[in-house]
Amino acid sequence: MDMPSPSHRIWVDIVTRKIGYRLDFLAAKVLLARLIQSAAEDQSAENISACAEKLHAVYAKNLAVSSAQRDLKTIFGSERS
Repeated sequence: MDMPSPSHRIWVDIVTRKIGYRLDFLAAKVLLARLIQSAAEDQSAENISACAEKLHAVYAKNLAVSSAQRDLKTIFGSERS
């Protein structure tokens, strides 16, 4: 599956809670909770970008995991609808 780059707006929208998804991939769920908190506490562009990159990285490193694949399909499949 092709995954949009870390600079794609959707990663920022997820960590800033502008949009939300019901995720299956446990590692991403745990990380996302921390990233949402970090983005809320420090709303600088640099921090939010770093949070988005970390979320992207966890999925990029786990593309072979079925729950990560389902999450990506949920996130980017709905974007294309």
